[in-house]
Parts: sequence; structure tokens; C-alpha cells
Amino acid sequence: MNHPNLNLSGIYAITHLPSGLYYVGSSIKIAKRWREHQCALRKGTHHAPRLQKAWIKDGQESFALSVLEYVADLNALISCEQAWIDRLRPCDPKKGFNMLPFADSPKGRKLSAEARAKMAAANRGRVVSAETREKLRAANKGRKRSAETRARMAAAQSKIPRSAASIAGILRSTEERKGQKQDPRTVAKRAASNRGKVRSEEARQKLAKRRKGCKASEETRANLRSAWERRKINHPPISHSADTKRRMSEAAKGRKKSEAHCAALSAAARRKPPMKAETRAKIGLATRMRVRAPVPEESKSRMRAAQQARWARTKAQDSQPSLF
Repeated sequence: MNHPNLNLSGIYAITHLPSGLYYVGSSIKIAKRWREHQCALRKGTHHAPRLQKAWIKDGQESFALSVLEYVADLNALISCEQAWIDRLRPCDPKKGFNMLPFADSPKGRKLSAEARAKMAAANRGRVVSAETREKLRAANKGRKRSAETRARMAAAQSKIPRSAASIAGILRSTEERKGQKQDPRTVAKRAASNRGKVRSEEARQKLAKRRKGCKASEETRANLRSAWERRKINHPPISHSADTKRRMSEAAKGRKKSEAHCAALSAAARRKPPMKAETRAKIGLATRMRVRAPVPEESKSRMRAAQQARWARTKAQDSQPSLF
């Protein structure tokens, strides 16, 4: 199509003359973009399927190019295209051929089931190279997703049913990672990110519900025992500072266990095997060798007051006349 101003930038429309449907786009050089559209349509590889079908059915002679608006400011080109898309609504199949409701963005595009199946088949079994993984890791390093984004991702993942092959792959990956030692830097980073983190009541309830009824296998119990023994050897008991002890005491002050918690503790104590004589001897020796810190005068006063109150109550009960 010969037009003196097709080498300028602006918004264009490709109109299907028999039906009146149109495709709206933008370009910094309309003539070049029109040639690219024609080339893709002749090859049958155009990204707009409805426009491609109409081209195959009626041929090039049934289409005309028109300029909707010339835009001199290239920074405003996309916003102008969006204004024309909002105005003409070419994404409506009854009005146009456009696939996307947003200019220069794939947002809002809906893939067909066939297209999704093709993409899944193309990516199935694909092995990402170590170099690509390193690039992805560097690109995502330090990236923090908002709470809204995390909520959307969690909701999307919860709706995806896992196939038997996916579950088998997860189990296989878990088995392969068994026995592997994590990088100390990774462990330190995870510990630093979780330090001081306070879970909400809802999160604690979810964790409790998820773990309720779960019984660890004998292998898991043995691993936990060995890990605890290693920790006692490698990490001696921590001596808390006076300030830390004070804060721990204030936090525990007035805290009352629920009836269910008390019942669970009692049941656990009943299930616990009797203490060995060797263990009792160790505890007694440790108790005798422990150097007790001096009791502050304030604590002594409170203890004396509590003892006197108990004596007064006992004396009052003994002085009451018996009914029998």
C-alpha cells in the first residue's frame, strides 16, 4: 500500500473489508510493521489466529491498512495504542482480531488447552544447564515478593492437582537429597531469616493440625537422637545473661497451660519409660555440684511473705471447730 506517511510512527488498523473487523497495533515505522504482518500472514505463522484464518479464507486483497493516529513522541506510543484498544475494543471477537487487551503486554491472554498441552510437552524432560541455573539464581537473588503475591502463588498451587508422576518425582528427589549436608552459609542464612520471626495464631493452628496424629518412624527417631547427641557434644549448654533470664521470666509470668495441654503432658509423662539408675545418679551429681546464684533480698521477702501466709491459713483452718 503506497502512503506518503507510512514511514512515520503511530497507531494503525488492519481492516478486513468483507466483515469490517480490524486489528489495532502501533509501530515506530508503520510501513515496516505492515510488511512484517504480511510476511507472517503469508507463511501462516501470525500470532493472531482469527486474523490468520480470515487471511487464508479471503486473501490479501480483502485487507486494507489505515492510520488511526500519528504519534511523534515515542514514549507515548504505547499509551496511545492502549487508548485506541479501549475505544475500539478489537479483542472482542465480534469487533476485531486482537488477542491481548493490553498494549505491549501478554497480560489477559488466555491460552487454549491445545496450546498449553504443546507447551507442557515441549518443556517435559527439559534439563536446565548449570550455567542457566546460576544465571537464574543471580537474577532472583535478593528478590522479595509481596505478601499479596505470595498469597496468590499459594492459592494457585493449592488448586493444581499433582499427578502420580509428579508425586513420584518429588519422592525420588527427597530420597536423593537424604544424607546430603547443606552449605553452612545456607544454614546460616535460613537461621538469620527465621530468627525473631513470630508466627501468627492462624499459622500455629495450621502447623498443629498438620502434625496432629503424625508418628515418626523408628529411623526418624534414631536420627533425631543422634542429632541431639551430636549437638550436645558440639554445642555446650548456653549460659543466658541476666537480662535474657529476666525477659524469659517476664514472658512466662502469668502464663497458664490449657487443660488439654496439661492432659497431654500427663499422658506423655505416663508413657515415658522409668529413669535409669545411671541417669538419676548423674542428675544428683550435677545438682550437688551446681553453684546456686545468690537469691536477691526482694525474692527472699516475697518467699517469707508467702510462707507466713500459708502458716496463717493453716492456723486458721486448725482453729475452726469440727462439725463431728
